[in-house]
Amino acid sequence: MRKISLLNFKGGTGKTSVAENLGHALARTGATVVVIDGDRQSNTTTTLLGKRVNPSLSDVLTGKVKLTDAIYEARDNLYVIPSDTNLDHVATYLKDHHRAYNTLRKSLDQLQGVDFVLVDQAGAFSPVMDALLIASDEMLIPCELEPYAVQGLFDMFNKLKRELEDHELRNAGIIPYNTNMSKKMTGAYIEELRETFGELVIESVRTDTAVPYAQSEGLTVFEYAEKYKIKSNAAEDFLRLARRFTSRETKA
Repeated sequence: MRKISLLNFKGGTGKTSVAENLGHALARTGATVVVIDGDRQSNTTTTLLGKRVNPSLSDVLTGKVKLTDAIYEARDNLYVIPSDTNLDHVATYLKDHHRAYNTLRKSLDQLQGVDFVLVDQAGAFSPVMDALLIASDEMLIPCELEPYAVQGLFDMFNKLKRELEDHELRNAGIIPYNTNMSKKMTGAYIEELRETFGELVIESVRTDTAVPYAQSEGLTVFEYAEKYKIKSNAAEDFLRLARRFTSRETKA
């Protein structure tokens, strides 16, 4: 089981879109995937499940229910642990019950038959994010191409090093997200990322209006493209990413 946090300490970088659509892409290849919604806005929850439901991640982290009681089937091979607005209160609980930081990690370790866990993280470090990172083994970083993107990633890595003294996250890759090669600076930004981070910079996800349109209808980009019989660049890119993560080379 690979446990991967979608991580960037900046909003609007595509974490939720990657969690939803990479999760569905992996499921469509035959992998069993659990997506954890770690953001109180619950966007991943409402896209994949249609609405907020209980019990949720908040109930798992506070020990009210077992993890298996908060897992909901969203699509074939794709499951969701939903979020809710109570995650803010969970932060206080974690500070008062330090052992609870390991609750999710221990519960995930006991799950059987799951190939991938994708965690849609919020945009700012918090006790809840800390618990979700402790439950993760890897981080996958969607990154929008803009000025100071490289510096923002360095700041995030330094923050993680300070906060996660006893837990190491492998870097599964940096995804240039929402890339539009018709813009003059896009190539320059990608080149800057590759000069700095080398092979950690993996396949891009191209700009595609099908992504937000799909979310507005509670669909993944694959479902949206099939419903309206259109070609979707993002769907192709997410499937390419899924193949990367299911290849023997990546697993090794």
